[in-house]
Amino acid sequence: MKLLRSKSADPAKQGSVLLLSFMVLIVVVTIVTQISIGTMTDARVARNDLTLARMDLAIESAMMQARIQLRDDGAADAEADGGGDSGAPAVPDIGDLGSSGEEGDSQEVPADKKADFPPERTELNQISLRILIQDEDSKINVLNMLAVDEERAEEAFQRVVRVLDLFREGTEFDVSLADAQEMAEVMRRHMLERDTQLLPRPHLLSDSSEDERRGFPLGMREFLSHEEIPEVLFMDFRDENDVIVHSIESFLTVWSSPRLYSGSGGSDGSTAPTSDEGAPESDAPTTGGSSSSDETTGGYAVNVNTAPPVVLKSLFDDRVVNPAFWDEVIEHRNLEDEEAMKDEDGERREPIYDEFGEEELELQFFGTTEDLVEMRSWGDFDGELQARIKELLTTKSSTFSIIITARRPTSANEDAETGMDPRDAARQEEDSPALKRVVRSVVWRHQVEDEVVVTPIVPWEILPSSPYEVLDYPEEDR
Repeated sequence: MKLLRSKSADPAKQGSVLLLSFMVLIVVVTIVTQISIGTMTDARVARNDLTLARMDLAIESAMMQARIQLRDDGAADAEADGGGDSGAPAVPDIGDLGSSGEEGDSQEVPADKKADFPPERTELNQISLRILIQDEDSKINVLNMLAVDEERAEEAFQRVVRVLDLFREGTEFDVSLADAQEMAEVMRRHMLERDTQLLPRPHLLSDSSEDERRGFPLGMREFLSHEEIPEVLFMDFRDENDVIVHSIESFLTVWSSPRLYSGSGGSDGSTAPTSDEGAPESDAPTTGGSSSSDETTGGYAVNVNTAPPVVLKSLFDDRVVNPAFWDEVIEHRNLEDEEAMKDEDGERREPIYDEFGEEELELQFFGTTEDLVEMRSWGDFDGELQARIKELLTTKSSTFSIIITARRPTSANEDAETGMDPRDAARQEEDSPALKRVVRSVVWRHQVEDEVVVTPIVPWEILPSSPYEVLDYPEEDR
C-alpha cells in the first residue's frame, strides 16, 4: 500500500507568512506602546492639574492669612497711635491727576517697620509655600508723570528715568541712560495718548471726560505692548555671574494711589457720575486718584523706611542731593534697635528666627520725616531743600503686594535638602524642576471710620517667576 506524501509548503511562501506575522506583531506592539505612553501622559497631566488645584487652594489660604496679618498689624498700629495719626507731616497730593481732594471716610494707617514682614516659609497640605510682602509705597509711582503741573510732571519723569538707569546697575543687564530715557518716554506717551495705542483702552472710573486721550494703566505689565520695553525687564533671575537681576516691578508701581469712589454708574453703565468737583464716584478702588485723607501721600511720596536704595537715590539728581545722604538713611534703618530687643523686664527677648533660621533683629526706623534731622548730612541742606526732601518721603504705607510661591517638593528634592544649610537649600530650590506656581495679590489697607479693612486691588495674578527680595546690602546676604 502506498502512503500519500504530504505536500510541503513553498519555502518562499513560508518566509512571506513569517515576515507578515512579524510586521503585524510590530504594529501591535507599537499601538500598545502608544496607548501606554498616552495613558501615562494623561495621568501625569491629570496629576499636575490636581497638584495645581491643591497649590491654588494652599495659596488662597496663605493669601487670606497674609491679609489678616496686614489688617491686624494695621489695627494695632492705629490703636498705638491713638487713632492712626503717627505725627507724620502731610505731603502734597497728586489730586491734579484728575480726582478731587474731597474728604471721605477712608484714612491711611501707619506704616510697618522694615522688619515687620520678612519672607516666611510654611507648608500646607504637602505644598511648600514662601510668602513675600512687598510694600508698594516703597516704589515710585509712574502715574505722577501725568501731573497737570508741568514742572512736577517733568520731575516725576526724571525720577522714572533714574530708576530705569540704576535698578540693574552692576549686572549684565544694565540699562543705559539713553534706553532709560526712551522707555520712560514710551510709558508717558502710553498714558497721555491712549487713543492712538494698539492696546485696547478699557473704560475706567478714573477716566477724565476733560481729557479723553489720557488713560491710567491697570498694571506695569501693560507697557509690554511697546517693543521698546522688553519682557526681560519684568523678570527676576540670576545672570551668568550669579548676580541677582531684579524686575522693574520692585521699583516702579501704579498701585500706591488708591481711592474709594462713592456712588454708582450711570443708567447706561457707560459712565460714572461725578461729584460737584468733577471726580467720578464708585465703590471700587482705582489707581487713578489719590486717597482722600490729609495724612496720605497719594502715591507721590515713598516710604523712607522701606524704599530700596535705588528708589531713594532716584528721588533727586546726585548734584542736588549727595547719594551719601541716602547711604546714611539706609545705614540708620539697618542698625539694631537695642531697646526694642528687650522684654518688659529689660532683658533681651527670646529670639525670633527668619526663614533661614537666623535671628531676626528689631531695626531702627523713622517714626516721622522729622527724624531725618538725626542724619549727619541733614544740616548740609538749606531749608528749602529739606522741605523738598520731606515732601517726597513718608513713614506710612497702605498698599502691599502679597506674593506667594507654591512648590511641590519631590522625594528626591527633600532627600537632597535634608541637613543642607537653609540658604543653600533655597538656592537649590531656584533651579529645581519641581512644579511651581507664583501668584500675586495687591491689596489696599485703609481705615474706614474705626475699622481697618484690607481691600483687594488685584485679587489674583499669576507671575512667570518668583521675585527676589530687594536687600539694602545684597552683597552680604547673597
